[in-house]
Formats: sequence, structure tokens, C-alpha cells
Amino acid sequence: MIRVIAASLVAMIGLVPLIWMGATSFKPPADYVSTSVSLWPERPTLMHYRALLETSAWRLGLNSMVACPVAGSNAPWTHSLPRRP
Repeated sequence: MIRVIAASLVAMIGLVPLIWMGATSFKPPADYVSTSVSLWPERPTLMHYRALLETSAWRLGLNSMVACPVAGSNAPWTHSLPRRP
């Protein structure tokens, strides 16, 4: 039981940066450089997502979604090749 509680605490601590990053993506620039700490922004905005979609930056994400599975699917084949002496 103690292991489960410890693992849950470690998982929660590991999720905090991801939650913080997601919440910060909805903050205006003045909020994420301020000295006050708040998890959720007082004035949420979608300006960063609009800027992302208006530029061609979405293609970089698409490239990663294609390149990573292709590279990952090749790994078992390349690692199972016999070594040369």
C-alpha cells in the first residue's frame, strides 16, 4: 500500500510541469512573465494557438508525428541485425 501511495505522489509531482505548461499556453505574455504565481490565467487567451495556426509551424508538428513512428518502427529491425566481428 505504501508503494502505491509513493508511486502516486511521484506521478503527481511528474504531472505538475505538464499541467503548468498547458495552463501557461493560455496565458497572455504579461501573465507568464509576472512575479505572481497562478495555475490558471485570469484572462485566458488563444492568441498563441492562433499564431501557431497562422504560420506554417503546424507543419513541423506534422513532420514529427510522421517521422517519430517511422524511426521507432525501424528500431527493432536495425537492433536485431547481427554484429560483425
